[in-house]
Amino acid sequence: MREGYLIYVIVGFIFLIGGIFLTFKPRLTYEKESISDIIAVFGIILMVIGIILLLSPFLK
Repeated sequence: MREGYLIYVIVGFIFLIGGIFLTFKPRLTYEKESISDIIAVFGIILMVIGIILLLSPFLK
């Protein structure tokens, strides 16, 4: 594995862990949108970016 791929894997793991933390940390409510809902959506986006970065070296 080249050195550039290792950076993708490390950054992907960081995004994935950050996304998991942001998604599961807030308490989600179904009554109305709150700041915790927005943080959870941002966490899901970070998880998707992390998975894409983790898999990108293997797709080339």
